Amino acid sequence: MAGPPPPPGGRYNQVLAGAYGEFGSGAGLRAMYLQTAVKPQYLDNFRLIRDIPGSQRWPVRELFQREIDDERVSTGLLPYLKAPDKIKFFNPLTLTVLPVDERTGSVLDRMPRVESGRLDEDGFTWEVLERKDLYRLRWLPESPQYARLEWNSEAGRVVAIDGQHRLSALIRLKEDLTVSADDEHKTSDYSAFLDWRIPVVVVSFRPCGDEQEPAGVLAVVRNIFVYINSTAQKVGRARSILLDDESVNSLAAQEMIQLSHENDLRRVEERDEGRLPLLFFDWRGAERGGQIEQARAAAIKVTELCDWFRLYVLGEDFSDEQKNALFVAPGDDLSLAFATGNLDHSAASVARQRLGGEVLPALSELLQGFRPYARYAGELRRLEREYSSDHDLARHAFERLRFGYSEVKGASEQQIQQQVAILEKIVEDFKRDCLGPLFLREVGMRGVVQAFGDLWSRCKLPPWSEYASWFVVGLNQVWDRGHFQEDHGRKSLLRHVVLNHNENIMNYKLEDARKALGRWVSLMVLSCGPPPKNWAPELDAIRDDLLDGLVATVRNGYKRELRPRLRGTVAADRLIAEVNRRATEEAEGWRRRFQAALDENTAVSGIRNGASAGDA
Repeated sequence: MAGPPPPPGGRYNQVLAGAYGEFGSGAGLRAMYLQTAVKPQYLDNFRLIRDIPGSQRWPVRELFQREIDDERVSTGLLPYLKAPDKIKFFNPLTLTVLPVDERTGSVLDRMPRVESGRLDEDGFTWEVLERKDLYRLRWLPESPQYARLEWNSEAGRVVAIDGQHRLSALIRLKEDLTVSADDEHKTSDYSAFLDWRIPVVVVSFRPCGDEQEPAGVLAVVRNIFVYINSTAQKVGRARSILLDDESVNSLAAQEMIQLSHENDLRRVEERDEGRLPLLFFDWRGAERGGQIEQARAAAIKVTELCDWFRLYVLGEDFSDEQKNALFVAPGDDLSLAFATGNLDHSAASVARQRLGGEVLPALSELLQGFRPYARYAGELRRLEREYSSDHDLARHAFERLRFGYSEVKGASEQQIQQQVAILEKIVEDFKRDCLGPLFLREVGMRGVVQAFGDLWSRCKLPPWSEYASWFVVGLNQVWDRGHFQEDHGRKSLLRHVVLNHNENIMNYKLEDARKALGRWVSLMVLSCGPPPKNWAPELDAIRDDLLDGLVATVRNGYKRELRPRLRGTVAADRLIAEVNRRATEEAEGWRRRFQAALDENTAVSGIRNGASAGDA
């Protein structure tokens, strides 16, 4: 079979010739592929994910690689491809055919069903796999190195699911050389480039046996992307969390962000104004120059959110703590996953529903209801309304800030970047004013969320929604009374909890919240109104345990403060004993001051003799 294949007929107006292959099955699917090489001119038939209309608005749970690090392309890949002294070689681009709406170009939810059969044509009998009106893949059974992929360019887009940076660099190189082709000194470069053969693999999937097609196109493509990047170069942790469907804590982080994502995609008048804006989360895991690019407006990182679930709210994946948090009962739909430590596709769907019904609304109420977060969210909403009603550049700048990409090209790009820079400065000022020093740092919210999860588990596993409402009322009273302010000096109630004697932040690590600020917040919230007695019948024991542990942490802080001060003034053989004695005195003085603040909270809240506010 010599020479290129003839053009396809009918609706299939594009064709690639190559070798057919397939892998074994997994998750009810079998991957199949065409391996080939294309001339640079053929790159026009391939698309980047961000070129697909609406891709920047895809749900978080269907997210896969769509961020292009343009700086990496400009300063790394493109110079390499242009360098005359470097041998050119790179791995194949991994592509797939996505079904699209022929009117809008947006990706459809479902693939057409795959049909298998045989076709007699060109004097050969071909094996055929076809998704009607989208593509047809055929090969010779005894010679699979002779294969053809034909597709309908109106109904499908061939997009890169791995190698987007390579494809972006190749497209830019082609454009640069095309522009310079009239320059006689560069004609040879252009001609040489046209002789390149770029390796590509076009991958697709089909169900095994009589199993049904999977429901979601993007879910399967995401799966392929995750597999490629878990066996090759690792993606960053933030992106890994957003791609992980086998960890309950990762699912929780995805679904939490998705609540804001889907809310922000609604018309302004249809939104839940109390929901945190998507800008609140550094959710995209974007990179610039190979480094994580922090979202300037964000107050919560993806990694931080996942760690909150893992360490404070749900517990480690498949642990007894997590089983309790999700109310996993023997024999229910998640019991097998917890017994085996394996979350398959079906169990992951159940876990997402369980999280959405119990835990996520509770944590949402905490984050949305906590006074500084609510104020910052309100400022972001106000800013969005202002920019949305302004000129086109302002609207696109806000979209760029929120989604990382807006569908504007050409001369307006520099102006949009200028608008984005102005907008970033505005939101950073809002964030600083609304959150204050302690909550601009991760240590502040770590203490709050640890207290939220810890008090729930110390109680008799009350309903999450009722518990969250009670907790937020007390937490806001603590905020309103100024207890979270970094009151420096020896009398500070945060001294040796989160501020050391040099007034530097301490006990800021994720694990430190359990012994420091988390206990502090728990006691403060309890002092503003105890939970119902049926939640915590042994409330005094809970308070005593929290306070004793907190005072021990403060005492250790005083020991670190006193040791260098007393060294040289006390005999060496008495130094340890004297440090311990003085630290104990200082810690007891701190306990008295802290207890006085707790008692004042109780009095101001109208609480007497351990009764609830409703009983007072």
